[in-house]
This record gives sequence, structure tokens and C-alpha cells, in this order.
Amino acid sequence: MKLLRIVGKEPTTITRVQDTGFVAAGVDRILTYYGVCPRAHRIDTLKASQTEVRCPQCGRSYPIEDEEHL
Repeated sequence: MKLLRIVGKEPTTITRVQDTGFVAAGVDRILTYYGVCPRAHRIDTLKASQTEVRCPQCGRSYPIEDEEHL
């Protein structure tokens, strides 16, 4: 089941999401992240320590917030 957050206004931050891609058996898992900008563009390869990033598709810079786990 996927979760969806509905808001009444355009977000002002990029959401950092942990990438849950396939990892082969016996291989150490390295945590990787991607971002989703307020206009729903995917931003590949965010670092855990980044606090702001520029969306290459819409050209705007936004602060980053971590995905909320429910």
C-alpha cells in the first residue's frame, strides 16, 4: 500500500526519500536517497547531509525535508 499526503497549497520544500531499489543477496546495502520537488520532479542522488538543492527541471532551489514515516 502506498501512502499519499494531500495538502491545500504548493509545498515549499523538496522531500528526501530513501531509495528502496533491489539489492543482491550478500551485498552490503548502501543507503541512497532521491528527492521530489514541489512540482513533482524527481531529483536523483541526494546526499543525507544536503539541506538545499536546485531542481534541474524547474530551475528553482528549495530546502530539503525528510520523508515522514507513518
